[in-house]
Amino acid sequence: DCEMVETSAGQELARVSVIMCSGVSNENGGSNAADVVEEEKTVVVLDELVKPRRRILNYLTEYSGITPHMLKNVDTRIEHIQVHLLSLIDENDIIVGHSLENDLRALRLVHK
Repeated sequence: DCEMVETSAGQELARVSVIMCSGVSNENGGSNAADVVEEEKTVVVLDELVKPRRRILNYLTEYSGITPHMLKNVDTRIEHIQVHLLSLIDENDIIVGHSLENDLRALRLVHK
């Protein structure tokens, strides 16, 4: 998920969060499909604040949850996030998210 702030150039990335989900099947000894229990495991693999390059005009706090105080000492830039994401995700991974096309645009990434 990506959170944005309004800058002099439009909306820019201010926070990115990525979780990894994996389903695990546990069979309960029965022969019926109802006897298979799906457990979902989730792990936060990335949750970073990102310093926009341009001057922030509006933190959009009511939507983003981002405040001036949160970004005060942040040095991470979008390029750092891109490198990290590319080390986590490859072309064979399935990525899921709400309005994912907007998040990928904000991250300046393409996923096949």
